[in-house]
Amino acid sequence: MKKIMILDSSYPVNSRILRMYNYLKLISDVKIITWDRKGNFQDYSENHLVYNQKADYGNKLEKLKRIPSYYNFIKFNIDEFKPDILIASNWDMLALASLYKGKNKFKLFYENRDMVSSKYSLIKCFLTFIERISLKNTDAMILASRFFEEKYNYYKGRKVVIENKVPQEIVKYNKTKSGKLRISFIGSVRFYDILVNLIEASQEFAEVEINIYGEGPDRNKLQRFVEEKKISNVIIHGRFDYLDIGKLYSETDLVWSVYPNTENSNKKYVIPNKYFESIYFQTPGFFPALTKTGNLVNDEQIGYVVDPSSKKDVFDKIKYILENKGDIENKKKKLVQYNDDFIWENEILKVKNLLD
Repeated sequence: MKKIMILDSSYPVNSRILRMYNYLKLISDVKIITWDRKGNFQDYSENHLVYNQKADYGNKLEKLKRIPSYYNFIKFNIDEFKPDILIASNWDMLALASLYKGKNKFKLFYENRDMVSSKYSLIKCFLTFIERISLKNTDAMILASRFFEEKYNYYKGRKVVIENKVPQEIVKYNKTKSGKLRISFIGSVRFYDILVNLIEASQEFAEVEINIYGEGPDRNKLQRFVEEKKISNVIIHGRFDYLDIGKLYSETDLVWSVYPNTENSNKKYVIPNKYFESIYFQTPGFFPALTKTGNLVNDEQIGYVVDPSSKKDVFDKIKYILENKGDIENKKKKLVQYNDDFIWENEILKVKNLLD
């Protein structure tokens, strides 16, 4: 049985990594090295080797100061476990893993769930340079979007696309009834300015309710904004268990999946979880214009596309939906008919080919 180690930098572990872990443990001896950057937990999940030092999410300087200590923690646990394969999640963990690989015998896989991005061109170029150097020491890439492939044509190693589809175990529930139009953000709370656009655009409509489910680097900042502005139609719920996501969608009329669409962000090539969840739960969503996912949604007429930077565009879309109440139902019918495989269990089987 192969020994596999997954390297990440947050706790609780990202839902994609956790799903990958749950599959790999069926066919291998697997452990996760990760970092509890809030230091909130005492009891960690089985086979999770957790570095417990505070470095708040969103505080990049504090994280950078802790990296040398985390690197030593990684080296110690790799030496103890002696994995055959090390899967590094995102460019920063790939850089640390590549640095240590050297004469070590393990194969290194790059789990690329979110390409290098920065709003500053020079920083993005520097980080891309680090990623490219690290890839020279990498045996295979796992890409979280079919649209990432074109950005890595230069990489000659093995590549496989494993998108963030929905596990079959996730239960679907009937929609609950409400007198409100319920727009929900479900996931890691980030892209503060874009969420503020949604919140401010909704203030003109008494019948709109905004629900924010999840933690993330912008959660506290968003909470302060809502409290300071005394906004009453926004409910910030906090952390949720992914297995309960069906309940959240049962109380959602539209899911919010809007993120930056600039070239520097590289988010324009992402296919987010919420795209597949939208299909699975037959719940239309908002997606960003001028992105690959936005184009898919527009072409198939299964949701709404908005300019992430335009509060007016968000306002106009909400107004249109409220004035054309049958349009959401038309989108739901399109989702029922939409022919795209959205099941995780079919997707994750691809990783087995890399292990052989």
